Amino acid sequence: MISTTVRIDGADELRRAIRRLRDRDLGRQLRETNLSAAQIVATEALPYVPVRTGRLKNSVRALASQRDGRAVAGGGSVPYAAIVHWGGRGRAARPFLYDAAQRSQRRVVDQYEHDIEILVRRVSARRV
Repeated sequence: MISTTVRIDGADELRRAIRRLRDRDLGRQLRETNLSAAQIVATEALPYVPVRTGRLKNSVRALASQRDGRAVAGGGSVPYAAIVHWGGRGRAARPFLYDAAQRSQRRVVDQYEHDIEILVRRVSARRV
């Protein structure tokens, strides 16, 4: 499986603050923030996925936890995703996820800034 990841400075501290508050709703909101950003990359990648059978394109998806969000492709029924993406065995690289992450970087950052700002305000309000 291949994936792209964005790291946010201060994310660990935010996650710890949410955990200390024991607020599941805030934890869910953090996961949704990560999923929203990963979905931007996954959606951006779709038009650039090479299609022979459609299984590789259908395997592109966004995954998230409170720790991170990832755009991924491949898996059990598509073990060749990394070879298509990075090249190998005489194949040229077709880095659709990597390129999508580069193209959508500004949108991902803007989405994170917006969502994290809201989340930090909610965490701060709960700590008072």
